[in-house]
Amino acid sequence: MIFNVYYESLEQAIYYIEQNLNKIVSNCQINLVSKRQQSFNINGFKADYSKAMSNILLRKNPDLIVSCVVEDVEYPLIVLEFSTAVFTKDHEQQRADNLLIPIRNNCIYVKVSPLEKDSGNHGGDTNYNYLEPFALCYQKYNEIPFHINWDVEQGSKKYVKKHTIYKSLPDTSEQIFELLNLTIKAIDKVGIRFWKAELFEKASESRFFSNWVKSLKELNQFEDIKNINSTRTNFEKHNKLIGQNNVFTLKLNRMGHAMDPERGMLTYYNTFLKENNMIVMSKFIFSKDSNRWYKSTPREKEIKKTLESIDEIKKTHLIEFLVKGLSIINGEILISLVQNSQNNIINIDSFIKANYSLINNSFRTLIDHSSYLQLSDGKSNNIFLTWSKVDFNFDLNPLQNNTRLKIRNSISEDDVTYLTIHEVFKINNITTLSVSYPGAQSDTPILPEPDNGRQQKRIYIDNIGIKENFLIFQENKGKYTKSTIKSDIDKISEFKTNKEYKKAIITFTKEHNLKVKQLIIGVGFGESNTMAISLNEIGLDKIDYFLIIDKEIKNWKIFSNISDEIFKIKKGRVSLPKTFEVPHINRS
Repeated sequence: MIFNVYYESLEQAIYYIEQNLNKIVSNCQINLVSKRQQSFNINGFKADYSKAMSNILLRKNPDLIVSCVVEDVEYPLIVLEFSTAVFTKDHEQQRADNLLIPIRNNCIYVKVSPLEKDSGNHGGDTNYNYLEPFALCYQKYNEIPFHINWDVEQGSKKYVKKHTIYKSLPDTSEQIFELLNLTIKAIDKVGIRFWKAELFEKASESRFFSNWVKSLKELNQFEDIKNINSTRTNFEKHNKLIGQNNVFTLKLNRMGHAMDPERGMLTYYNTFLKENNMIVMSKFIFSKDSNRWYKSTPREKEIKKTLESIDEIKKTHLIEFLVKGLSIINGEILISLVQNSQNNIINIDSFIKANYSLINNSFRTLIDHSSYLQLSDGKSNNIFLTWSKVDFNFDLNPLQNNTRLKIRNSISEDDVTYLTIHEVFKINNITTLSVSYPGAQSDTPILPEPDNGRQQKRIYIDNIGIKENFLIFQENKGKYTKSTIKSDIDKISEFKTNKEYKKAIITFTKEHNLKVKQLIIGVGFGESNTMAISLNEIGLDKIDYFLIIDKEIKNWKIFSNISDEIFKIKKGRVSLPKTFEVPHINRS
């Protein structure tokens, strides 16, 4: 049997999946595949994923996906998401769109997250029943999504309990081992097409999951979509503006940051709580009195300039702001539809049918999970975009049944971070305190703005280590470029120059019971052809050391101006495992 393990973090792929698969299936082939999200443009699909993998990766980009290949056809099995975030209603509903993965695909979804974590004054509703979305998925769609609790530290509920070696993961993998084992047994018993029903039956009897499945079956108290009126949600028996009955409206507060958390909430309400006779409407308020709705969008400056130049927001501005804020492809066509309409309710079916595969996930979520989109200036100026409820989808026929893989020979930030922990720090007897891989953020940020509460800046350091009385911070990138490494040096050097950052270090060391006499800062990256030209221009004098991996990814070396007692061994061989990547589709 051949398994593909698509990963964001190599560490998670190795410990959580590969090591467990090797215990279950002898002599199996396991391909570790560095994952990129599938996309579609005017030239077609970008990456050479299989049809089944593309059906997942066109809409979501989860942390791990395990698939198997049978007779040259790829079948996704398990999709995993890790989170160290504090449990709140917003956080849970924000990621509820992950539950669409098992509904739309013949695979299961697993979330690994803490239920008891408490970071103090974090805000958010912690009274929400975390079982709700999982139970609704079971009761409405007959799917069993799984949750694996990530235990918190006994001495402090502020931090999750991590593996002694693999710091991005829980200290145990017993439950995922059980799921993998049950999955493979189910495939062996009933075949690759019908394994999921067999798995659900066996999970109901498992000592790890029987209580979980029972709780999903028995939960009968759910949020009432008709009675959750707030500044964000509203239900009306009749909406006069659109002339429709039973309208549930969700206001999205921002177009930036992928419209989170409301984007996930919209999916949640439409998928699990909407009744058959109900209409879901999404809504934006584009007001001159706030910048939150367009903050952190690619065209933020352009929108701000327009707002400063006008006295009032008109109909044409509303649609222009939407197109710019969500980076809607062929947006000029959508603008023209609105401008040429004599009504405030504009049907955009023709635009969606022509552009559905090309639009981004943010706008696509609005199309998939609502029937109307209200654009308002917060006063009396409103327009409503509407469309037919059709099950829009991608045409996957141009793709193959199996993903094409090629050996990966480039270095990434994830590789450098992994190598630092498992080679450089290890061989120099540096204890890893925290790791923050790309896509696998740690739960130990440095907080230089403690008085700002939930809105404070959180700085995540890629590698944090301790050796005797030395605290070590290291930021990483993949292949060297002047701008990216300079940016990392500027970021990390603030801990030696900025008063508030220095205070944050003191707080950090006290919370972790560390006795530190000196902070050591450095950066790590892969060698490039342009490195020699600009290496002296990136501010190396601001840091204590830098780690370089050579072009062939065979050797690493540390250059430092600090005592040899920290890095006694300054060079070594790179021992990264063999990994693969999915190539771009060649259309030449």
